[in-house]
Amino acid sequence: MEAKIGCFTLAWRKYPFAEALKSIKAAGFEYVGVWPEHEDDAQLDLGAGAAAGKELAKVIADAGLRPSVLFGRVCPLDDEAVAKFKVRIDQAAELGVDEVLSIAPWPYSKGIDVKRPEDEWNEEVERFYGHLAPVAKHAEDVGMMIAYKPHTGLTATAAECKELVERAASPCVKISYDPGNVSFYEGVDPAADVPVIAAETVSVCVKDHVGARGNPDFPNPGKGEVDFGSVFRTLNEHGFTGPATVEKLVGAELDELSASAAECVEFLNGLIPAI
Repeated sequence: MEAKIGCFTLAWRKYPFAEALKSIKAAGFEYVGVWPEHEDDAQLDLGAGAAAGKELAKVIADAGLRPSVLFGRVCPLDDEAVAKFKVRIDQAAELGVDEVLSIAPWPYSKGIDVKRPEDEWNEEVERFYGHLAPVAKHAEDVGMMIAYKPHTGLTATAAECKELVERAASPCVKISYDPGNVSFYEGVDPAADVPVIAAETVSVCVKDHVGARGNPDFPNPGKGEVDFGSVFRTLNEHGFTGPATVEKLVGAELDELSASAAECVEFLNGLIPAI
């Protein structure tokens, strides 16, 4: 099995982007997933246009890394958001990645237990699909993939993810499977869940989890209860070659994050090639 093993800069979002790249490179990763908001000027401001993607690509290359995925951070619920999403797609193209990672609407009004009124939720779902259509068309024109990750609601589990892909009806709308989110938000075993959406999965957000639904315990991948071996074997059976990118790391200080990143790359480099 071949996959682009990388790490998101998300865990370093309170630090300069350069610090994230330094730690990720030192840990032994080859690829980096870009979180667009950091505590410095090295970020993908939507107002900077597509050119910002090309500029950031040089920063990443100079750090000895290769970009693999961009976290979009835009949910298309109105015309303004559609315009922003198109800019993000253009930035991703200039950055040199094949995928913009995204999330669908949030269904809860309080925590992950109190759902929004059904009529309000249904109205937002319809707005989402209506505004996703022009975004998906733009992705097709540019040659970019939009990958939705499990994050409750329309992407709660593999079954909902499959419905989203089918309703979007675009070859550029696929899934970035997040086993930790499936476990945390839904209390579902990812290894049993992933076969339903494996054929439509183009990347993986590598996140572990421990405990029942809602338990906020996310150890470094390989230290929790997610059976990553089973998840990746299932994906491998469907020809998976997409990015496998670590999202959450244990620790907050730079030395802690660096140690966690090194632990993660060792785990993934031992697991994925063997599969």
